Amino acid sequence: ETFGKEELASHGGEFTSIFRHRECHFLSPKATEVGVKRAKLLKNKAVVFGFVQLGRFKQGDPVKILARGQVIETKILEAYAYDCAENTLEVELKAHLGKQRVEQWKKGWLILDTEEKITPSCTILGAGQR
Repeated sequence: ETFGKEELASHGGEFTSIFRHRECHFLSPKATEVGVKRAKLLKNKAVVFGFVQLGRFKQGDPVKILARGQVIETKILEAYAYDCAENTLEVELKAHLGKQRVEQWKKGWLILDTEEKITPSCTILGAGQR
């Protein structure tokens, strides 16, 4: 449970969760699949795939992205847990299950309210409840 706490404390103490990001791409959802309003909200937003090292992440959580000297503060628009190989982001988006949360030691996708490219292997700190 102490693993990662030093890293959190070094960023002011308001963060309680750590997400290790593996890959990033940008969304371009079709309105016919996710609805017009949601397609506009999610268009060109960054989605990251990785795992939760500490805590949990869910829709609405404020986050701080740390990547090679770059700091981006934003929030999570939607979160999806990865359960198996058949579980893809496209399927999850169509099912509109983004109110999920991604728990500690689990893989998942976070759709972030940013259009900035997130460099691989960055750390995302979350301020949601543990």
